[in-house]
This record gives sequence, structure tokens and C-alpha cells, in this order.
Amino acid sequence: MKRIAFGCDHVGIILKDDILAHLRQRGIERRR
Repeated sequence: MKRIAFGCDHVGIILKDDILAHLRQRGIERRR
């Protein structure tokens, strides 16, 4: 159970980073 929970947390962190990076990219493109 712990391993599954850790895996889900790990995936959540990766998705969060991807979303933040995507938003940052869009923000930079919008400023141009």
C-alpha cells in the first residue's frame, strides 16, 4: 500500500512540475 501511495505522489509531483512548466512557457509566449 505504501509503495502504491508513494508512486501516486511521485506521479502527482511530476504532473505538477509539467503543468507549472507549461504555464510558465505560455506566460512567456504571451508576453511577446
